[in-house]
Amino acid sequence: MAFMPDEGPGVDLDDLYKAWQNLAYLEEQASLVEARLDATRAIYRQEALTDKTYWINDKPPTSVYLEKVVPFLGNNPSEGEQLHNILSEFLEAKKEQTIAKGYLDVLHERIRIWQTQSANSRKVLSVE
Repeated sequence: MAFMPDEGPGVDLDDLYKAWQNLAYLEEQASLVEARLDATRAIYRQEALTDKTYWINDKPPTSVYLEKVVPFLGNNPSEGEQLHNILSEFLEAKKEQTIAKGYLDVLHERIRIWQTQSANSRKVLSVE
């Protein structure tokens, strides 16, 4: 009578490959949204520096204002709303990416646990 975990880890290479493909796709999507967010922020900073309607007392905004305010609020409420929407989309993409990475980690952990159980059962059989 063998004491070997014969059913295996319940994970095959197709499962791992599909999980990896999904994670790669989600990483790409998150990177694209992040690039769009960065580009939008850069456009708004440039606008704040070059459009004199945003200047105060005929002076361009300070570097602190450009770094701490414009990237999050834009130069007007419409831009602020657009930035908020892109940021929300980015955070959702990162959440999906984290979930996919967690799933891939679980698949790998199932394989590691099965390998340990298999090795332990072989050790028990070799002692008998």
